Amino acid sequence: MLVLSLPPLDRDDHVIDAGAGTGKLAGLVARAYPRLGRLTLVEPNADKLDRARRRLIEILPGARVETLAAGLGDKATLPRADATAVIVVTPRARSRGPASRRRPRSSAAAR
Repeated sequence: MLVLSLPPLDRDDHVIDAGAGTGKLAGLVARAYPRLGRLTLVEPNADKLDRARRRLIEILPGARVETLAAGLGDKATLPRADATAVIVVTPRARSRGPASRRRPRSSAAAR
């Protein structure tokens, strides 16, 4: 389940997606707020970052879409001073689904 709570976003607003991947979550935000003015995508994988940038330019043709090729632990300076909202997703934050459908991570966990 995804729960997202953001303030109203418009042309003067700036959202940073740290750990953007291919831009799926930023795309959901962009579709919910089509008047968003600026979006910064932060992702260390150059191929994923390019996919995310192309995806978001298509969804938000009037917005300023910027990219930063960096990971969260890379001492990169995020442009957060003027950000309205910052979205952070890490691999650990992703759900593995309901407990009844989960598989043990290792054979030791199954014992």
